[in-house]
Amino acid sequence: MRRCVIQGPCRLITIGLSHYCEKARWALTLSGVDWREEAHGPGFHGPAIRRAGGRRTAPALVTAEGVLSDSTDILRHLDGRLPQGRRFFPNTESEALEARFDDTVGPHTRRFAYHHMLGRRGLTLPLMQHGVPRFEAAVLWLFYPLLAKMMRLGMRIDEAGAARSRATLEAEVAFVNGLLADGRPYLAGAAFSAADLTFAALFAPVLCVPEYAWPLPPIEALPPVLQEDVRRWRESPAGQHVLRVYATARAAWPT
Repeated sequence: MRRCVIQGPCRLITIGLSHYCEKARWALTLSGVDWREEAHGPGFHGPAIRRAGGRRTAPALVTAEGVLSDSTDILRHLDGRLPQGRRFFPNTESEALEARFDDTVGPHTRRFAYHHMLGRRGLTLPLMQHGVPRFEAAVLWLFYPLLAKMMRLGMRIDEAGAARSRATLEAEVAFVNGLLADGRPYLAGAAFSAADLTFAALFAPVLCVPEYAWPLPPIEALPPVLQEDVRRWRESPAGQHVLRVYATARAAWPT
């Protein structure tokens, strides 16, 4: 595979656990870009990104050409530098599906998972502290109750919101099951694309995918009510597709 040509090494500023950051990590890995990750805890990422010249949202890709502060913008930036046959957006269906999953799967897996996990400090805090500077890890430990409260408020994480998110995820699983019913190997047709990468990366935290690039808890450690949904979604055609593309396409472009 020809390397994606970007001037100089890139720095990806992330919230390590974030599935939108995983989406960008995956794209950078497949593109062959010279890059390194700078992970921060929730709340610490904003100042780091602003210092680099971007907006406060993660991920942010810092390059010699400027700062990209959105996972979709990063994919499109990389896509324009890839050879035919190794494009993230080879057709209009891949574009439409990527946009759909960004708007539905992304926000709702986040809210649904955090609803069940934020109250379990011993399980969730180490995932937030992993790979971040020591000072941030210490502050996260000290102020975790306040952080959890702010996250609940900011993302409207409550019983009603979690129920809406669960219903949305059920609908998206059914939608993807329908796409795969005609025997297609990938969501936008015959080739791996941004549609597969986006759906898999954004759904992965809920499925506890082993190849996810940040530590995720084992299914057995999850609350029982969450385990039931995770196991059922994993067994669906959509869940099996996520597990398959992670196993075959996370480290190298599938052939």
